[in-house]
Amino acid sequence: MDSIVLDHLSVAVMAIDENFTIKVANKRCKEILGIDPEEALGQNIDEFFGHPPEFTRTVQHTLEQGKNFRYDVFPYTWGKYELTLSQRSTLLKDDNNQIKGAMVEFEDITERHKMEEQYKNFIEESTVNIILVDDKIGMLSLHALPYDVSPAKMADLTAKAMQSASQKQIRALVLDMSKLFTIKLLANAAGFVNLM
Repeated sequence: MDSIVLDHLSVAVMAIDENFTIKVANKRCKEILGIDPEEALGQNIDEFFGHPPEFTRTVQHTLEQGKNFRYDVFPYTWGKYELTLSQRSTLLKDDNNQIKGAMVEFEDITERHKMEEQYKNFIEESTVNIILVDDKIGMLSLHALPYDVSPAKMADLTAKAMQSASQKQIRALVLDMSKLFTIKLLANAAGFVNLM
């Protein structure tokens, strides 16, 4: 019954005991990693995967370090694998709170992640798009990005905007800040509603 339930989960599940022996591997493991779950059972996880690089050893780290890990986006790229996974590893304990192993749940989010990256690139490119409104006068429409951007990435986007202005030989740049929520609030408070 347990194996039937495991094989109908939407995520891949693998579990190891305290000796790093694979005790559970459902059918999703085969779909994502291309391994035969039946062949994996009873094998040392590191030996079965050909002594994988340290960064891929999430379930082993859970057992070694005695703590759980969660990665919403995990680049799983080594050897034949070119995947992006979402994964969560958990310690397995008995009724006496003794560690008996660890398990990892993961799913392949490669295609979804690619689409998200393409969307981010599109949004970022549009943030540095300067529109010519007159001879040597450009307009840059500023808007907040729907995700956090590092200071380094923001500096890169600013540099791209300035490079674009230079290439277009713009002598004056109009900043349209009407899409910035904070600016709108300040404008409304100051009585400049008609300007936005």
